[in-house]
Amino acid sequence: MRLTRLSLFAFLGVKLATGTAIVAALFPDAIYIAADSRYTAAAGDAPATSDGCKIVRTRDVVFAAASLSKDSKTGFDFYAITRQALLRAKGSLAMRLDVVDGQLVPRMRRTVLAIRQDFPDVYESFLNGHLGQAVFATWENDHPVLIEDDWRITKDGEIMEERPFPGNDDSNLVVLGSGSDAIIKYAGEHPDWSKLPVPEALSNLIQAAINEAADNQKPDVGGDISILMIDAMGQHWLNPGRCTG
Repeated sequence: MRLTRLSLFAFLGVKLATGTAIVAALFPDAIYIAADSRYTAAAGDAPATSDGCKIVRTRDVVFAAASLSKDSKTGFDFYAITRQALLRAKGSLAMRLDVVDGQLVPRMRRTVLAIRQDFPDVYESFLNGHLGQAVFATWENDHPVLIEDDWRITKDGEIMEERPFPGNDDSNLVVLGSGSDAIIKYAGEHPDWSKLPVPEALSNLIQAAINEAADNQKPDVGGDISILMIDAMGQHWLNPGRCTG
């Protein structure tokens, strides 16, 4: 299996930075998701960092997000809301994501309004980019399904949801997060990167983002790399990193 190099540049061209580095690759017989493990949180004048798992497994769906994850004031918790909605929803992955969005969007809006009041600079940064991006993967009707879900804030303060990537064989790579520029640079400097075994290729992309963040003393990408594969036999950790479940 080889990654589609041109699709990497096509999709990265429309991405705006969100803290983290996530790469997902779709093939006819498998899906791979790779991510860093660095979390950042506002703490006075400097961000506080911690490391943890960014690839979340449910019974039959895996997801990873570059998103506003938690807000203590409103109680918003992206991962908990998404996991619970996926477990309750039925039908195809697209239908289940409709349920996820129905649970996330109103809570996101309440959180955004609180952020606009308490942290106007952060709110302005959301207006210029994504409030959140996530990839969802499953095995459905004997084939892999990979969907990207994005959320933006409109000028009126509403939440707009879109799904720019229903994966296919011609465009099989999704990259999310602030590490995208480093990944583009790495791919340009290493034209044969996609000829490597998929886990190694994806690990190198994430590591490039981690290295650049360290060189620039930016805290938002770093830590261990996790890689998970989904195929007809189920979900398999190829490199668990900070993930244990």
